[in-house]
Amino acid sequence: MSNTSDESTSSQKTPGAALTDCLLSQYKVCATGVAAGTIYTLRNKKGLAPMLVAGAGGTVVDMFYGYYQACSKEVEAYNDDLEKQMKSGEFADKIAAKAVARAEGSTRR
Repeated sequence: MSNTSDESTSSQKTPGAALTDCLLSQYKVCATGVAAGTIYTLRNKKGLAPMLVAGAGGTVVDMFYGYYQACSKEVEAYNDDLEKQMKSGEFADKIAAKAVARAEGSTRR
């Protein structure tokens, strides 16, 4: 499994968007789990449970693999950006702006 993000496109995106794209591009273990679960289900007539469990387990493995291996550069860039925002106060400003927008949205209903 390789990192599918392209260096030129990830530099144009925000670190959060680049990390999201990279993590969501990790699907191979999930697809393998669903395929194996489907074969097991069809051969043993056990219902949908084996396919669902294998697919869910594969999704968890894909996320861990993506976060710790395939997308490690994006994770580092995201953490650095988040730390920079925390130190500069940008993060608190964004959260406050979202809270105000939610409050205004709930009063308009």
